[in-house]
Amino acid sequence: MSPDDSDGSPAAPVPGGEVEEPAEEPALVPMIVAAAAAIVTMAGVLFAAISQAGGAAEPQRAGPEREQRAATNDGAKGDRRGPSQVAPACLDGRARPGRIERRPAVAVKVENAPAARPQSGLEHADVVFEEIVEGGITRFMAIFHCGEAGEVGPVRSARLDDARIAKSFTRLLAYSGSNKPVMRELAASGMRRIDEGRGGPAFYRLPPGSSDVYSLFASTEILRRRFTSGLPAPAGEVLRRADLFRRAKVARRVSLTFSAANPIEYRYADGLWARSEGGAPFVTASGGPIAVPNLLIQRVRVDRSETVVDVAGNPSPELDLDGGGPALLFRSRAGPGTGGRVVKGSWRFDKKGLLRYARRGGEPLPFAGGPVWVELLPFKREGDVRGTLAYRPAPGGSRRSTEGR
Repeated sequence: MSPDDSDGSPAAPVPGGEVEEPAEEPALVPMIVAAAAAIVTMAGVLFAAISQAGGAAEPQRAGPEREQRAATNDGAKGDRRGPSQVAPACLDGRARPGRIERRPAVAVKVENAPAARPQSGLEHADVVFEEIVEGGITRFMAIFHCGEAGEVGPVRSARLDDARIAKSFTRLLAYSGSNKPVMRELAASGMRRIDEGRGGPAFYRLPPGSSDVYSLFASTEILRRRFTSGLPAPAGEVLRRADLFRRAKVARRVSLTFSAANPIEYRYADGLWARSEGGAPFVTASGGPIAVPNLLIQRVRVDRSETVVDVAGNPSPELDLDGGGPALLFRSRAGPGTGGRVVKGSWRFDKKGLLRYARRGGEPLPFAGGPVWVELLPFKREGDVRGTLAYRPAPGGSRRSTEGR
């Protein structure tokens, strides 16, 4: 309301004063009546304006409350706002108390030869990569961000491609040793390289004093405390957590081979993908099985190295990580029903050197909360080293092969 419309305005005394005057000037009466009518009309307009203003003000007060409730509801439902807005606290997508997500991650190379099983510590890793090495066996790179393990191993040697894979999550790699070409590659990558000679108490032998190739173990807690000073926390951009879209297809069993000597299978049960290898459940030294909500098949071309060989003279497999390739995400499904879900996508390295996993439309692959196991699986029809992959959508159903290359 303006000052002219207030109780002290000049307009208010006009009708009151005129009404109380003697009727000496009859001509003024119509004017007084007209003025009074005008004032009444103006008052009605002002009252309506005030009412409208009050009505408009009410939604302004309620709007932020509704927005707050909407944000709370979206947060409670998970990642419905889209994966680009989701920033998991830890690499495994789970929240932790305190500021644990701000600490650097640690990568440890772990053997997977039959004689090295059961391994220690894999069940505590946020992310695990599996790649083929000499002799048709595989080796793990276990990445610990919010997970911790006092006993990880058996720890084994590094390979040429380890630095490029690890740098999407960490700048620290722990391993038992490496040959000169790998050592040069790791040095050029800027990785902080910790082997048994440098690691001090972070490495130890089981049993103590043993020199067996599978007797070396490490503590991620000591590695982190002694060697991660100044290193950044993971970027949190690689593994995006999001809800599944409705049309994701059902999958219940995944079969793959890095070589004929090591058939690997994952079966979906109770919301997790349980791993078996060589026809037996894959368990850790603690006695528990490896069962995870996310299994990512990352297809790569693998050739035999012309420059890197093992102690027996066998050429090391080299992964072609340039140009990207196809990927399949097998993940858990929230809600009722049986069977996991499979999402087709692709992988590549971006300009920052970070891995990117995307659906066909370009949106990030929707990982479920929890650890991720990544199989760097060779193509079936490309490269010197060949792998196979098939999955079943239903018990007893026909096997679906995904061997486009």
